[in-house]
Amino acid sequence: TIGGHHSGKSSESIMFEFLDHVSVTSMNPSSGPMLGGTSVTLYGNGFKNDGLTLCRFGAAIAPAMEIANSTTITCISPPIAMALRGKSVSSAGAAVHVDISNNGGQQFSYSDVYFRYTEIAVVVPNTTSVLGGSSVFLRGDGVGKESASIHHKLMCHFKVAEIMYFQSPISVIDENTISCPSPHLPDLNHAPIKTEISVEFKNTTIFAESRDAVIIVPPAMLLGLRPLGGSELGGTEILVRGSNFREGVPCSFGGVMSSSILVSSSQIKCISPPRGIQ
Repeated sequence: TIGGHHSGKSSESIMFEFLDHVSVTSMNPSSGPMLGGTSVTLYGNGFKNDGLTLCRFGAAIAPAMEIANSTTITCISPPIAMALRGKSVSSAGAAVHVDISNNGGQQFSYSDVYFRYTEIAVVVPNTTSVLGGSSVFLRGDGVGKESASIHHKLMCHFKVAEIMYFQSPISVIDENTISCPSPHLPDLNHAPIKTEISVEFKNTTIFAESRDAVIIVPPAMLLGLRPLGGSELGGTEILVRGSNFREGVPCSFGGVMSSSILVSSSQIKCISPPRGIQ
């Protein structure tokens, strides 16, 4: 109220609302790709469903997408360039405060809750067989740590030739590494094909597509070799004929592994090991 009995003027009044204290205590998931678009569920207290509630990721402000009740709200993460406006965005791993405003952005909560922008930086190996089942290791700053913090099953999402999609469960190796088995692609019998990998939770991308693509190749086929015998001391150079050979394909002599030299996609050279090595 302005004015009144003591001022000698007529009083004028406008309603002012004292809002409950708003705070954010946790979120799920707590990380996402640098391009943004992750649906993030925030948990806390004092959320209001009146059209004035806003989410803030670092420097970026966006309206709340869904307010389930006073303790649960859903927001969409912005691109890292917006969240870190005016700061360097050259690398993944940046973490920003996530806060909520109940009065249209006039005031925000200040919570000790962070959203991390991360991505898959390295994929090892860069080739795998169409037979599937081989471990593919995905590495990136905090990838394993963030995966372990999500108490639901994450899936590796393999996108093949833009039209085929396959999923497989992940395993956490360490705080920066996760792994997942490669998909089985029995119909791929000819040329190698590129696949891109992302990590998803409930159809939401948690870690963006890797910069390193995995090439899925047909299995190597053995057609013949020459010579057919060699010294028991090992060291015999053997020319192996077949198809779908590639760099790094090992030779196996009764389970004993030996390195190879790639001559072409249809020929490799192997060196026989000594007899009796296990």
